[in-house]
Amino acid sequence: MKKTILSFFIVTSSFFISEVLAQTPVPGGDPNEGAPIDGFSSILLAAGIGYGIYSVRKTTSNNTHIEK
Repeated sequence: MKKTILSFFIVTSSFFISEVLAQTPVPGGDPNEGAPIDGFSSILLAAGIGYGIYSVRKTTSNNTHIEK
């Protein structure tokens, strides 16, 4: 019962957190200005590149063994 209540709380709190963090942009400014790349996107991109390199190295190291 406690796990069910805890799971329900975690799932519903994620919806409320997104509503709290979503804010309207400040009016005005340059309409041609793009969205800034924040730190999380950079970290996510670097982690994806690192995982890609890891998986390529892992598959190539498994394929270099010569069977006789």
